[in-house]
Amino acid sequence: MKKIKLDTATFEFVEPRIMQVTVSEGVEIDLGTATEYRNAIAELTHEPTGLLVNKKNRYSLTFDAQHAILSHLPNIIATALWVHSSISGRIADTQIPMLKTAKHPVRVFFSQTEAIAWLKDQLPHASH
Repeated sequence: MKKIKLDTATFEFVEPRIMQVTVSEGVEIDLGTATEYRNAIAELTHEPTGLLVNKKNRYSLTFDAQHAILSHLPNIIATALWVHSSISGRIADTQIPMLKTAKHPVRVFFSQTEAIAWLKDQLPHASH
């Protein structure tokens, strides 16, 4: 499966049309880094794709990066935030309203299996 490894994150398909992004520990994602991430996602996706964000590592996003990172991703049809603790789940839940710039649904999951199942359910609904 296709994969891109940057110094700050890894982008790889875990299943057909399901891409997982894992940001490295301690990274601060600014607008420049968000642009790199969008470019990597655009390079790997050429059809409707579900995005699985593996939030196993701690990292931070600037306000501008948070808005920029999920906007302008034409092939992403849904984003699942896979969290690994109740604290990261609460943090992700508070970020969802700020992610309204995403033109697709965004949900939080504690299970990778459930996140992937939800993303697969979203694929038939893609209007591309």
